[in-house]
Amino acid sequence: MRKGQPATKMHFDKDPDGELGLSGLWHGECARPYWDTVTPVLERLKKWGAGG
Repeated sequence: MRKGQPATKMHFDKDPDGELGLSGLWHGECARPYWDTVTPVLERLKKWGAGG
């Protein structure tokens, strides 16, 4: 990643310390497939009254 590029901090339960190279700062576009999967689920939870 270059300085100033979009980034997302990702956390994976199987790699809490980032030793496996999973958890940590991800390039924004590399993190997108995960967020594209998770976002609809989060939106449904919000509609059901869970979360913010």
